[in-house]
Amino acid sequence: MNSGLAEAREHLRRIKIDTWIGMGFSSLIAFFVILCTAVTLHAAGITEIETSAQAAEVLRPLAGELTFFLFAPGIIGAGLRWTRRAGLAGQAWQRLISPAAVDGGQARRAIAP
Repeated sequence: MNSGLAEAREHLRRIKIDTWIGMGFSSLIAFFVILCTAVTLHAAGITEIETSAQAAEVLRPLAGELTFFLFAPGIIGAGLRWTRRAGLAGQAWQRLISPAAVDGGQARRAIAP
């Protein structure tokens, strides 16, 4: 049983590292997308955008009538990304404060002497 527990711990450790690296790269890319967008808009003299419709209008010179069809997937994707992140954070918090609530106490029984 100890070898199975050790394998599970190693597997979870690799998953944790993979998750942190993936989230780090994802956040870094998102940061630079936001930065490049802000620099481009500021250079064009657009400094006040209050709604997503105004942000979509900025794409009109590039995309023409397809502006909203290009912008909508970006907004939906951003929403899904943050929803997923919040869900993962909630799962991690639940696991942190109460391992017994997640697996019926199996983790504690396996580790306890």
